Amino acid sequence: MSYETLQAKTAAATSRFNELSKQIKAMETRLTDNGELQKQIINYSKTRAVYTAYRKAGYSKKFRAEHEADILIHQAAKKYFDGLGVQKLPTVKALREEYAEVLEAKRKAYAEYKQARAEMRELQNVQANIDYLLGHSTGRENARERQ
Repeated sequence: MSYETLQAKTAAATSRFNELSKQIKAMETRLTDNGELQKQIINYSKTRAVYTAYRKAGYSKKFRAEHEADILIHQAAKKYFDGLGVQKLPTVKALREEYAEVLEAKRKAYAEYKQARAEMRELQNVQANIDYLLGHSTGRENARERQ
């Protein structure tokens, strides 16, 4: 194997590792967003009856004082949905199914990620050893020499 081939393999392994890392982070973000949406839908549905009664009471200060926590939770959920621009809310069941699918995909990607990380580290170590033996200097070694 030539040095150029080693460099190409190291670059490819590093690129693959970075790509998998980005994919896993995107999946984690989707999982977090999905979990938050599920939470807000559940909060909204649990407090809907209280908020409806509050509206029927003519937005009474007395009613609001008695049910302050539920009203605030309902309003926060509504504000969250408005912030997302959601017109029709998905069902919690559909969100849970999506969550399970993304979680399974993340698990598979993570197994591949660990393998890519090990391969990348091995190739980087081999390249660093060859660089050291051949006297190729790296940026770190140049900085050390200057000091």
